[in-house]
Amino acid sequence: MLHWTKFDENSKFHCADYIVGRNHIAETREILTFDIETTSIWEINGHITPYKGRYSEKQYNNAKSKAFCYIWQFGINDTVYFGRYLSELPKFLKRIKKACHGLSPIIWIHNLSYEFQFIREYLEEIAPIKVFARSERKPIKFDWDIFEFRCTYMLTRKSLETWGKELGCAKMVGDLDYNILRSPKTPMTKTEMGYCKRDCIVVYHGILDFLKTYEYQHAIPLTQTGRVRRVVKNFTKNDYKYLRKITRMQPSTEDEYELLRGAFMGGSTGACFLNVGKVLHHVGSFDLSSDYPSQIVRQKYPMQKFREVSAKKKTNFEKYAYIFVLKMENVQAKRNTHYLPSSKCIALKGAKYDNGKIISAKSCVFICTEQDYTILHDCYNFEEKIIKLFQSKKQYLPIYFVSYVLDLYENKTKLKGVTESEELYKESKEFINALYGMMVTDFVQSEILYDHGWETATPNIQESLDECHEKFYKNNLPYQWGVWVTAYARRTLWTALLHIDKKGDNVYYDTDSCKQLHTAHYIDYFRSYNIKIINDTRKALNYHCLPLEKMCPKDKKGNRHFIGIWEQEKSYDSFVTQGAKRYAYKYADGEIHCTVSGVPKNNAIALKDLKDFKDGFIFPRNLKKDGVEISKKLVQYVDNSEWCPVIDGIAIDNKNSIVIRPTTYEMGLLEEYKKLIDLGKQKKEIMKRREQTWE
Repeated sequence: MLHWTKFDENSKFHCADYIVGRNHIAETREILTFDIETTSIWEINGHITPYKGRYSEKQYNNAKSKAFCYIWQFGINDTVYFGRYLSELPKFLKRIKKACHGLSPIIWIHNLSYEFQFIREYLEEIAPIKVFARSERKPIKFDWDIFEFRCTYMLTRKSLETWGKELGCAKMVGDLDYNILRSPKTPMTKTEMGYCKRDCIVVYHGILDFLKTYEYQHAIPLTQTGRVRRVVKNFTKNDYKYLRKITRMQPSTEDEYELLRGAFMGGSTGACFLNVGKVLHHVGSFDLSSDYPSQIVRQKYPMQKFREVSAKKKTNFEKYAYIFVLKMENVQAKRNTHYLPSSKCIALKGAKYDNGKIISAKSCVFICTEQDYTILHDCYNFEEKIIKLFQSKKQYLPIYFVSYVLDLYENKTKLKGVTESEELYKESKEFINALYGMMVTDFVQSEILYDHGWETATPNIQESLDECHEKFYKNNLPYQWGVWVTAYARRTLWTALLHIDKKGDNVYYDTDSCKQLHTAHYIDYFRSYNIKIINDTRKALNYHCLPLEKMCPKDKKGNRHFIGIWEQEKSYDSFVTQGAKRYAYKYADGEIHCTVSGVPKNNAIALKDLKDFKDGFIFPRNLKKDGVEISKKLVQYVDNSEWCPVIDGIAIDNKNSIVIRPTTYEMGLLEEYKKLIDLGKQKKEIMKRREQTWE
């Protein structure tokens, strides 16, 4: 039962009852949570209005705007208190502080960056705020007075709705209409109050769930990656020989660091220009099972500090990892699917582009691994000059790490759908996905400063490197391992793409998946390559003397699932793409789905036909599904606003806020890309005629 009363000195609170947690920090047994609800307003034609959709985008963009809180919630375990004015919050916290008797409680907030923008000005009037963040406006936590405010979104990387469903206390969606103008004087219905309190309750149950693992609130890591990092560190925390070894592998100079940063690339994403813009039928799809974990298990990685060698020593890619500083001249693609990303090219001259990829260039400089070097030669003709070459001996990753990855994969496989093991399944799935993020965490971080405003201080690279070497326990997964994980993944993907490219059947690809025409022609290729993946994995497990069953655990139905193999997915009845991160499709049931970077997936209801998915199509701003607003949202930070409108007799005088409203999204293509697509249509016709002639 939730009690909706204002907290005062007579309210029941047990902060005096405490436990001594990690690092001898005495903390309350209570779980404290906080949340706010806000209204966004605009002044248009002399009228104060919430979002109604009746005005143009230009009018909304040019109008004075701000948002303000009309109700806030503070949870103490499963009892939730509320206030209508944020100016009340410092007084409320003062009473909480009095009941804490010197303890330092944590206040948990889901998506702290949002609440922080609204509450900071009221807290700063009382005491300074000390913020910890990795990027501006994205605090992971902040300290104020005796309190520590932490972000549960950074901890889970889940929406409150998803987290609530997993916990069995689903967030109530759709009960609050955010486009209604509410003030602190607006009466709230029981349904609306239920929505507000539910947000605190979800976070409360979420922290309860974490306490099953970490026991104390202060022991809970700050981020999802931090959770994984703590587990991995426990494997080697007393192995000082190993820690010193991997620390020596870390770059010690700025040049070495920039070299590794230059060699790093993420997953490849794109479309073959021959098939862009056309509604295609019977498009097949293959997906790599747990691609990054598989690369971690079966591949060999640089195990020494990189040292410069003669360019003549580039022959043994099996034994050594290489970093090339490569000058390329007269670059010309020999495939229809293009690999070289222009964003990674240095001193690029005379280039022609395919949606951000290089088709041809007069010259450029490219820093890459030996895996990328091989792909480049498969994809392009060019004259090369190796400016510098660096070498490191390869070995399999340490057994503790490989074994842990396999354990997570086994749990993720065998526990899927097993009700009594749901928590372990979720944790294994989250951790196996977060491992890669841990491997590529940059140990040279910009310092994010906050003092009534945000500022990013340029990091001193050399000081960061020196600190890393002094504190060898700080990074127990070398950064170069993460560089090679993605390099190996790109090699696996592009081996398939180049095979399919021969007949112009590539349609779309993204990191660990590819979509193609005439799928039946390529079944044998994927089966053959899967044998190679299985054999490579078996070889790695034999090296570590690990049981081979680890690579192919059984699910609850008794079916085996090999890690890292190509799996055929359901074919699309129809498919269309407009380039990287832009595609729409439907299966035989006729329902349209779409993926567009920055646009919610459920915006697919705006498409009446796949032919609509083209240059110039506009996703409208007033889309609704089941009565709920689903349009793309425009988020605008407002700082130090002097605008003070009056609503319900109340001066809305907060200076800082976040204004959110639905907005349109227009599909657009660069003119250069349009010309390339038109050329692709002509080339495709020629290829088709040649094929018919041959037949």
